[in-house]
Amino acid sequence: MRERGALFSVMVFLLLMMVLTFTLVSQETLYAGEKDVSQLTALSRTSNAYDTINESIVDLGKESVARSAFERILPFDYTLDFNRLLLMQKLPLHPNVLANYFDLINAYSIFVSDTNAQTTFTNVDLDINTVQNPAWGGTASRIHFILIPQCMQYVTADLNEMILEPVSDPACGADFNVQDIRRFDLNVSIKNQNADYNSVVCHLNGSDVCTQTAFDENSPYPFVSLTIDSALCPSCSLSGSARTVSAHIDTVLDHNITLKCTGAGCTSVPLTVYLSNGVRIIHEGDRMDLNMMVTFRSPVKELFFNDINFSVRQPGFNLQQTNR
Repeated sequence: MRERGALFSVMVFLLLMMVLTFTLVSQETLYAGEKDVSQLTALSRTSNAYDTINESIVDLGKESVARSAFERILPFDYTLDFNRLLLMQKLPLHPNVLANYFDLINAYSIFVSDTNAQTTFTNVDLDINTVQNPAWGGTASRIHFILIPQCMQYVTADLNEMILEPVSDPACGADFNVQDIRRFDLNVSIKNQNADYNSVVCHLNGSDVCTQTAFDENSPYPFVSLTIDSALCPSCSLSGSARTVSAHIDTVLDHNITLKCTGAGCTSVPLTVYLSNGVRIIHEGDRMDLNMMVTFRSPVKELFFNDINFSVRQPGFNLQQTNR
């Protein structure tokens, strides 16, 4: 009888231990589940904040209808179309155009970093820095955009210069390859009716002849075409042949094309296009419209603003996203 009582006591003890163990395991499982949910929430907050900043100010959209306020105030317009990049800009830029963009990106940086000023990015820590012109306490006068995956950088330099050049950047994934450039097509529109341009001078492939060469699909060299529209300039005296220059260029060499006025009494300031494995255009005279179409042998993916560093961190978790 005593043996049965002892056995019963042992069985009750074991049963109680099983219940206690089950309870403890259930509580640990519940805690782990709540922790997993918290981690997922933290990850979602971090990703959402990162995507919002990236889509608002960094990654320029392909479709014009979806462009943000930042893209509408860019100092240039652009189109990405499969394997082509079209850039449209006035040169020189109006001072307010570039200043307004500096104002916008710096005001945005302050806004998203100020926890008392906004509620969009709650429960995350933001660190954001962007380029500053003298009005914002900096010295910058240029802004930079990178085309991916071609690894070319578009630069609005000061007010009188625009540049498209190779660049080395981790975001590219591969180095710039000049063989990927099929052609540069440039269009210059003279808007000042009182301009007196009458000459185009060239230095192409070691020669001072302004050629009109047809595009050759089989050429290993990029094709360059410059067209000058002087329809609104009755005082300009450019012959039909002078208004178009084209050639396949050896990118190892330096090339240039200059629109200018020669002779006594000239008033128009020259515009010069420098060419090699990129394009640099300088003009300090009356404002002109410039269009630059670059056609590549591979598809373009995106154009993004490169003068910004930002990171998003979730306090209490080992979670951080950065654009660098």
